[in-house]
Amino acid sequence: MATQLAIRDVTIEDTDAILDLMTEVDLVELGEPEHTAAEVRPPLTEDFRGWVAEDGDGIAGYAWVHRRPDHQNVQADVTVRPGRHDMYQPFLELIRPTAKSLDAELPLQIGTSAQMGAKRRVLEAAGGRIVRRFLRLGIELADEPPPRVPETPAGVEIVPLTDAAADLHAMHGVVDVAFLDHFNHASTPFDEWLSRTSTVGLTDRSLWWLAYLDGRPASGLMAKLVPSGGYIDTLGTLREHRGSGLGRALVLTAFAGLHARGARKVTLGVDVDNATGALELYRSLGMAALIEGLLYELN
Repeated sequence: MATQLAIRDVTIEDTDAILDLMTEVDLVELGEPEHTAAEVRPPLTEDFRGWVAEDGDGIAGYAWVHRRPDHQNVQADVTVRPGRHDMYQPFLELIRPTAKSLDAELPLQIGTSAQMGAKRRVLEAAGGRIVRRFLRLGIELADEPPPRVPETPAGVEIVPLTDAAADLHAMHGVVDVAFLDHFNHASTPFDEWLSRTSTVGLTDRSLWWLAYLDGRPASGLMAKLVPSGGYIDTLGTLREHRGSGLGRALVLTAFAGLHARGARKVTLGVDVDNATGALELYRSLGMAALIEGLLYELN
């Protein structure tokens, strides 16, 4: 019989316990830890709600709902300790009305990996349908020789960023516009965008690069170090410059930069239906699928 659960609102003090829970689940799903404290720390803003479930062994589940301004949906997720599938349903009963209270006009969407059968069954029993498929891709980088920084054609310059306001505004100007062509994304004011990058651990600007074409920013990449190595969080190229090799040059630059920082594995997530050719680009660079992600939508 499952241990009695006590569900309460999440607090900042729960961050370490949530990270322990996420790491336990990462080891089951991915075979290695992936999350950091910065990523799992609950933002506790007016557009976020979160809960933890406690049993006799501590925090056994975590659920949240978030109305992010840069997405055209209400996002939610549920993470439970392996074997504690009894927590999915009570969390879902909290998530659905809360999502409506945050924005009744937008769809509620919850992601999961394809292998999480119990979670998928609960979502499907609740009327959830798959609206998008994603892949986590990865590549192993050899110790020697290190990846080479690519040569760039005439007129193209790739530079690492700094914390200077001009650099940050330039990056925002590229990725904010580039991602308007991506599923669920909406334009985000600079201050909100910069706050989100910190929330997900994108604070080391030396792992951000901009590609300038004839002196103007045209493509940008944002990466970070995670427990498994390096993670490419964002790659965006302005529509008029796609197909010119800027994305490829930035990814190769990121491989070299992350390798120099000690990463021997680099991962990223990609929308299978991305119309920009991102999946084909990553595969051509030697990245291979590690796990499939599914995005469910609930009424």
